[in-house]
Amino acid sequence: MITKIGDREEKISLQKEEAKRLIVRDQYTWDLGKLGLRDGEEAVFFLQVFDNDTISGPKIGTSRSIRLKLKNLKGEHQQVADMIRDLNQRMVDLLADHLETPPPGEKPAAPTQESDKKFEQNLADALKRTEEVMRQTEKDRMSDFATWTDLEALKRNLEFTKNELLQKQQQASGTDERLKARDDISSELERMSLLSEDIGKRLKAQELASTAQDLARNQERLMDSLEKLQSGDKNLDAIMKQISDLAKTLASLQQAVSQLAQQMPDDFMNAETMQGLGFNDMFRALEEIRKKLMEGDVEGARQLARELFNQMAQMVAAMQNAQRSAMASGMGRMQGEMQRQSNELQEIAREQQEILGKTEGINNSALTQRDAALKSKLDRFLEKAVAELGQLTEIFPDREGPDDPNLLTNMDDATMNSLLKNLIAKLSNKDFPGYGEGDGWTRKELAKKRTPAQERRAQRAEKSLDDIKSDLEALLNEPARALSDSDKRELRDLAHRQDVLKERTGELHEKLESLFQLFPQLDPKIVQNIGEAGKSMGSAQNRLGQLDSRGAVPPEQSALDRLSQSQQQMQSSMQQMAQRGQLGNMPVTRLFRQGRFLPYGQMTPLPGMPQFPQFDIENGFTGLDTEKFHLPGKDEYKAPRNFREEILESLKQGVPPQMKDQIERYFKNLSE
Repeated sequence: MITKIGDREEKISLQKEEAKRLIVRDQYTWDLGKLGLRDGEEAVFFLQVFDNDTISGPKIGTSRSIRLKLKNLKGEHQQVADMIRDLNQRMVDLLADHLETPPPGEKPAAPTQESDKKFEQNLADALKRTEEVMRQTEKDRMSDFATWTDLEALKRNLEFTKNELLQKQQQASGTDERLKARDDISSELERMSLLSEDIGKRLKAQELASTAQDLARNQERLMDSLEKLQSGDKNLDAIMKQISDLAKTLASLQQAVSQLAQQMPDDFMNAETMQGLGFNDMFRALEEIRKKLMEGDVEGARQLARELFNQMAQMVAAMQNAQRSAMASGMGRMQGEMQRQSNELQEIAREQQEILGKTEGINNSALTQRDAALKSKLDRFLEKAVAELGQLTEIFPDREGPDDPNLLTNMDDATMNSLLKNLIAKLSNKDFPGYGEGDGWTRKELAKKRTPAQERRAQRAEKSLDDIKSDLEALLNEPARALSDSDKRELRDLAHRQDVLKERTGELHEKLESLFQLFPQLDPKIVQNIGEAGKSMGSAQNRLGQLDSRGAVPPEQSALDRLSQSQQQMQSSMQQMAQRGQLGNMPVTRLFRQGRFLPYGQMTPLPGMPQFPQFDIENGFTGLDTEKFHLPGKDEYKAPRNFREEILESLKQGVPPQMKDQIERYFKNLSE
């Protein structure tokens, strides 16, 4: 088999000469990794067969050529990296445009409505661009799950800014509200700029680790070439070129590390393993290999190449471990901080629940006492009101016959009769809101044109309805009985507790705001709901201070609802962080092609997982990383003879008493 890659040609013998078969059927496993193809490079291969013509000489038969082109995965990944850099620039531009807008109260240099419309359009464009990058990431085999989840967080924050913060600014009524909304938008845009920048930094770290891995693979091909090299071999020039290319790649990697040190995450560059990569030692090793080859010392060159391979393997492992450790360290710190704040939020919610329960107890006690005092009054009122309405139904009798077209403008006795009976039913069922609605319909009927015979009856009905309405409102609005001294003391104590809890909630809000600046992947609604809960607590504290238990219940309930929402959102964020830490380095294409279920039926763990499709058995896995490894032979793992003899000799002496039970249990399990 002959392979041509540019000007380079390689030949592989597939069939030995001593094999004498007329029809050859055989298989050959071809290691394409040894071709050394670069991204986008093309290899042409074909078969040549020689016959056994011993008279006129062997003839050559040639198969058709087949072209093999390496998919440019790095090029596709570079497109994603460029799109993310563009996205980061859009975030910075959005923040700059927003900060340049004059604050509320100042005279704008340009029409405010036009600038607001332009900003909203740019925000929508950034959101659309983020969705495009996410779709591209799903197809890129070199993008990991951490990148995809960070982009998803960026999309969520953009939607929050566009649909809530921007609308809040536009609907703000006062200057202070507009200033607060403007500051919230600035803070969120700053967080999104930091998030998009962090994604770009991590991609740089991945790019360096990938370059180092490619360097190690090139050195592995150099080792293969040296293993085939014999003294005086004409392929020496090609090997010298490989060494030269390897030195250039190593120099570019060293330069990239030094130039991008300021752009990479600090945890990546400050890792202990990154402080001693040994570039100078590897340069010296390459030079020594070149000298050995020039001197004809092939075996010495091979030995140096093996040592160099170990150095490069350590460098690759150092970069990959530093990258993973940096991400795991960041996730660990974030999870630790979130867990501490989540515990504090849980305690605040528990305290708010207790305050609400006691406030409702005092309020219900007062209402119960009022209801007991009002019961007899209410019974007498209902008896009197129902009797009066019954008399009115008698002076407005029902009628039979066809409908009169004039009923639309004239008062009708039958209609009045029906409306009055409806009022009686509402009062009998103590449906006071329904009675109020029926009273309105009855008064509309009384307002229609009346006949002289109806005038007197209508006036009596109006007076009766006014009296019933007045008496009912007096009963319903009767204040609760005066609070006892013990209730007053308890309400003052609750007001103090609510004030202390409001301060704790404010401190938690400030901590989370600082935390969210460090970890912009978190959901901004968590902080928003906690801030709203603090405001409701302030309203509740004022009501409790005024000994108004009834007025304190709604803001207390609102604060508890906001705290509960924040708890759910924080729990979801923590689950997503755990998921990101577990699956962060996995290629996102593998998850989207593999789906929610692994082929052997195990569900991918952790709630909050995106809705990936089911596993596609036909397409299988993609995006898997493969490394070359050596499978040991049957003799390579045998223990030395003297070592085995020592073990057998020690077994004759018995086993330690403390290990006897464990050894017996071990052999028992083996036998079962």
